[in-house]
Amino acid sequence: MLRYADKWETVSISESDFLNYLQQHRQTLDPIEGVWSDGSPDRIGIIRNSSKPGRDFIGFKLDVMLPSWRKGYKKMDIAHAKRPGTYAIRYYKDDYAMQTTTIVLDHSRAFNFFVQEGDEGYDMTFIKISTPMPTNH
Repeated sequence: MLRYADKWETVSISESDFLNYLQQHRQTLDPIEGVWSDGSPDRIGIIRNSSKPGRDFIGFKLDVMLPSWRKGYKKMDIAHAKRPGTYAIRYYKDDYAMQTTTIVLDHSRAFNFFVQEGDEGYDMTFIKISTPMPTNH
């Protein structure tokens, strides 16, 4: 439970501000930027962020189902890989354990990777959600 002793990195942007960012920068967004879903009620936002060495983007929680996670908590560190359309990802599982992998965007709309859990694992697929129009508050 080391995670509870340390402050977990958090993206301090409201969902409304994030959607406004996506709308305002839609012509220059990297294909990985946007709102993504793995089919669960949890959605992930991915935004440009190079504040840490070796990172170009950060994936963060927009929705939370598990009580140990909070909105804005980092879920992924993402960097451009050598080939266009490929990214190196540090993915943080539900128990905060890190797994590294490389993904390829499928027509800028989906990516898939294998999550190792002990001796077994499962495929994780994220689909890009059509971004709703931003709300003004």
